[in-house]
Amino acid sequence: MIPQEARDLIARPKEARDVFEPDLPFFWVDWREDDAEIIKYCTEIVGADRVRAEEDESDLFVTGNGKRLRVPLTESSDDRHITLLSVNQVLAPDHEIRYVWASHGSDTACLLLLASSEWDMLEAEYGSKRVDVAFLRLRGRPNIFTDSMFPPGKRWWQFWR
Repeated sequence: MIPQEARDLIARPKEARDVFEPDLPFFWVDWREDDAEIIKYCTEIVGADRVRAEEDESDLFVTGNGKRLRVPLTESSDDRHITLLSVNQVLAPDHEIRYVWASHGSDTACLLLLASSEWDMLEAEYGSKRVDVAFLRLRGRPNIFTDSMFPPGKRWWQFWR
């Protein structure tokens, strides 16, 4: 089920900065978060059959949907983003995590994990451009924790307005 807060972020993105409660399917990731914990947040949303963390002596794995993927951690500030990308790979094509633009500027990123069919429903209802203005699709770049980013529709000099 698509939470009303997701629709609110699309309809009124500038007015929705403070709507987040620490409730599912939204989850928060601090830039210093333990990577296995990120995977566990996703497990709480979609279940252990879809995604779960496995660790051995030196590696972290994301397992689910018949896949097992080693998370290519670098022991750097890039790792939170790398972990989210790895989780998205395992969840695909059934689910997807996206960054909530309204949390931009904080050291804690808000993310939304929905079924792909729910993302499709939002795009059909509001248009893909409006959904993209509220929720960033996670890619290799930009890294949501380390790269300079500007919310859609804003120029660099308008960021603090």
